[in-house]
Amino acid sequence: MSGPPLQHADYGAHPLSRRARTVLVVLGLLVAVGATTWVYLQWRERTGALSWATIGYDVRSDTVVDVRFSVSKAAEDAVVCRVIAQDDTTLVVGEAEVDIPVGRTDSRVAVALETTSRAVLGRVDTCRAR
Repeated sequence: MSGPPLQHADYGAHPLSRRARTVLVVLGLLVAVGATTWVYLQWRERTGALSWATIGYDVRSDTVVDVRFSVSKAAEDAVVCRVIAQDDTTLVVGEAEVDIPVGRTDSRVAVALETTSRAVLGRVDTCRAR
């Protein structure tokens, strides 16, 4: 009991044209990208997106190293960063905590660290919200 193959007209469905399918796929992708971007931006705003980076350092003497670094944070957050100097064996020979006040979102900071012996490296070790 097999008959002729069923046609779309038998079900009342009309196939979408290739152009209509392409438009729907593109619209779906745009909605997905837009929703993902919105979720990411909301997440980033809520987490504060704290980040830091060492810009450079200068060993001025056997007892002082200058360290320059940047911090990005939410404007309403106060942050404290630990800056360290290390000798050629990676031993910490100097450290300081540097306060970054509420207000700016991006800050560049320079600090002169006193060391117990000659440092070969200065860097920002970590930052955290206060």
